[in-house]
Amino acid sequence: MFKYIKKNLHLKILSLVIGIITVGVLLSIFIELKNRETELLEEKIRASRFLAQPVLQAIYQDMLAERADMARHLVKALTDLKGTEIKIIRSNGTEEAFKDFKTIKNVKKTHGAVRKEWADGHPDEPINVAIGTNTAEFKKAFEGFSKNWGMGSVYYVEKSGPAKTAVLTYLHPIEKKAKCASCHAEEGARGILMVRTPLTEMYSELAITRNQWMLSGAIAILIGSALLSLLISSTVTGPIKKNVAVIKKITEGKRGYHARVQVRSEDEIGYMATAFNNMLDALQKRDDDNKRLFEMVARSKEEWVDTFDAIGDLISILDRDFNVLKVNRALANKLGQSPEHLIGRRCCNLFFNKDAPIEACPHAATLSSNTITTAEVNDFVFEG
Repeated sequence: MFKYIKKNLHLKILSLVIGIITVGVLLSIFIELKNRETELLEEKIRASRFLAQPVLQAIYQDMLAERADMARHLVKALTDLKGTEIKIIRSNGTEEAFKDFKTIKNVKKTHGAVRKEWADGHPDEPINVAIGTNTAEFKKAFEGFSKNWGMGSVYYVEKSGPAKTAVLTYLHPIEKKAKCASCHAEEGARGILMVRTPLTEMYSELAITRNQWMLSGAIAILIGSALLSLLISSTVTGPIKKNVAVIKKITEGKRGYHARVQVRSEDEIGYMATAFNNMLDALQKRDDDNKRLFEMVARSKEEWVDTFDAIGDLISILDRDFNVLKVNRALANKLGQSPEHLIGRRCCNLFFNKDAPIEACPHAATLSSNTITTAEVNDFVFEG
């Protein structure tokens, strides 16, 4: 597949552009999902802050009214209504209020009596360790609260449970008021209000949104790829293929240099087609010039042959090996043979009926002295 793409310009351009677009689409989806996640988390944080206010007011109101059950019932009602866990963590950072009788006992010790409704339905767990207090995030936040209980709220997202479900934890410090000292004299603060909101629904919504965006992106990329393929074919690879087809026909001899490529654009492809046509014009001109030159040479050769044959003297042209290259008509008639029959024979055999040059051969003397030598042998006058 990759080898085929490497050999195909159309697929190279298409693959490169689609790759860039795909990376851009995925990056855009990632950024948008992150922004959407941030928006939804901010909504959850605002909702947690909104839920925390009535609980805080109920806690302080309990103290003012010397009650011990209002906040407990409100926390249970809000938890049942919203599906969000609301807890009050004592100032030791471990125990959860309303899970044992520790506070009830302090109230009884201070006031001497406990109302029946305060204890009705109140759990009394022997080991009271609040869920969510053993995480690194909570311990870090608790350390900050311990240094300054007047600091603002803290929130973070943690993975909890076997399925690693994402949970938003919102923490708000509960400052000890003057009225609180009667029941919480041993504690430096009232504790921490914890609101834990599962984010399963939020991330499910994000997953649906992500899938929808990816599907839309895939459809857009497919449509864009088809349109881009048509554009590349019409503006880039199409004209190039036409140029190549013309070149191939010329090289195969199926068309002459008169063939031309249509120029349909003024961009680089059009410039290439124009340059190709100009090259063909130059080749056509050179071809025409060569034809005229060949015709002139042919005519000159014919004229030379006619003049050579018109000379009445006996003329032969020899090479350095004494081979006959050319004879005129007069010499051929003298020997009673055609000029073509004499070409290629050795002059010693032709004129002297010998296999090797004789001592009186003027051609041998001419070759050795580089001067013209004349001799008369057997009624033949030789000038070498």
